[in-house]
Amino acid sequence: MEYIYVLDCEVCEQLFPIAKRRREFLVEHFQAIAANPYLKSENTLVDATGRTIYEYFAGRWIIHWWPDHAVKEVRIVRVKLIR
Repeated sequence: MEYIYVLDCEVCEQLFPIAKRRREFLVEHFQAIAANPYLKSENTLVDATGRTIYEYFAGRWIIHWWPDHAVKEVRIVRVKLIR
């Protein structure tokens, strides 16, 4: 079974108003993360529960995510545009 990506509600709200082309760009990168859930990044964060949050750089965007291997999902918890 392959991994799927799951978006946090705040990420969904961010995606609605942006241009279709940018949204498709981000979705392609969400799919790339799900295709390789064992990706590691140089920059990591730790959330309030102690979970490691990985950073994935996609053009001018930073995607924050963590893998949930038990259910074969990658959780996209934040998307930030670098200005």
